[in-house]
Amino acid sequence: MKSAINGIFNKDKLPDYIPILGDKKIAIIGCGAVGSFVAEALVKSGFRKLTLIDMDNLEEGNYSKCSSVCRFPEDVGKNKAVILAKRLNELLQEDSVVGFDESVTRFGPKSFDKLDVMILALDNFAAKLYSNQIWKQISLESRPLLISGGTIGEVAHSNCLDGSKFCLRDLINESSLENLLVRTSCKGPHYRKENDKGLFAITTGLASRICADIITEQVRAYCLGERGMINTRVIYSPYPEFKISKYTIVPKDDCPDCKNYNPPVGSIGIPGMNVKNTSIRELMEYIREYVGSDKFEVGVPQIDFGFITYNQIVKDDYCKCCGRPINNIYRHEFYIKYPDMLCDECKKQGNKTDVCSDNELVGAVMNAFTLQDLNSNYENKTLYDLGFMIGGFIQVIVKSGGLDIFDDGWKEIMFYCEDDHKLMISEEE
Repeated sequence: MKSAINGIFNKDKLPDYIPILGDKKIAIIGCGAVGSFVAEALVKSGFRKLTLIDMDNLEEGNYSKCSSVCRFPEDVGKNKAVILAKRLNELLQEDSVVGFDESVTRFGPKSFDKLDVMILALDNFAAKLYSNQIWKQISLESRPLLISGGTIGEVAHSNCLDGSKFCLRDLINESSLENLLVRTSCKGPHYRKENDKGLFAITTGLASRICADIITEQVRAYCLGERGMINTRVIYSPYPEFKISKYTIVPKDDCPDCKNYNPPVGSIGIPGMNVKNTSIRELMEYIREYVGSDKFEVGVPQIDFGFITYNQIVKDDYCKCCGRPINNIYRHEFYIKYPDMLCDECKKQGNKTDVCSDNELVGAVMNAFTLQDLNSNYENKTLYDLGFMIGGFIQVIVKSGGLDIFDDGWKEIMFYCEDDHKLMISEEE
């Protein structure tokens, strides 16, 4: 296969810094209007190693606002990140762009700590906050540059942060974060409604393209050693003003994310494992050997999203339509929505539900895994299937004689799967 430099690029007409950009690793979270233009612009600027993340499919109505690298009508109905990666790889004549049909909530801090830049092209505040919080949990020496850009009408803006002084939440008005996801009054697992994706930005393809060009220039400059864009906000204003303004960012006095989210101290990598291929049984056996005891528990992954904490595995529950038991579910509550919680009979009849009432029957959940409780219903499920994030931290509580975890007879160890980062970036050189 041809290399990109000999394919779409004419070497004689390129700046001599292009090979430098080709080795940089960039993640783009959100591949809609802005994100698709950013990916196209980065590739055409010489970047090759991109990781694209988006959970939505390309719709006909998206096409007027997104990159024309995606094709109409054959790409309609396909996942935005996956199809964009495919088209960019065709353009590059290689396989260096990776696309994930996933929510950003399927990724943890160690997914991004080997990257150079992490770009948020999201218009969902809950997803922005989640991304900011996992970014804050990356050690400062490994933390990628964070760029968050978007549009409001015809105005384009981009914020560029290195995490040394403040985070993305410092730039968000707290009043904008009220009622991100309203918690229902139900007891037991907190399932999400089907339509909790948030509001859509009203914008045009022109504004999206301009925003993408600003982001691309920030990435290019940073990767070439320029630091003048760090901790600044750039705003493009259309006619009648028609100007680009640059502002120094001022942090909040007491940012909740800066206070509550920090890198864990002394996390331990598990060699040869990644969450997509490692079973919970394999993880537990490794930890038993590592700690030299079977008196430990592995915490269910905690996901903070929209000011709601999700940290339970649902074992059994009841149909949210008729109340029949549904057994052996073994899924993380965050990844279950009310329309999923129907028995086979209600599904067959086409019944639907998207509500939570005080009268619901409460099923069985688990908050931790232990060797003693492993059973055939879930011991061979992968960590990913059970809700562990790619690059997420795995909390292990080792007991050493105390009555419970509130005694002094316990200690916490944070693990992660060392090979998770290999899922993020193509190995092709």
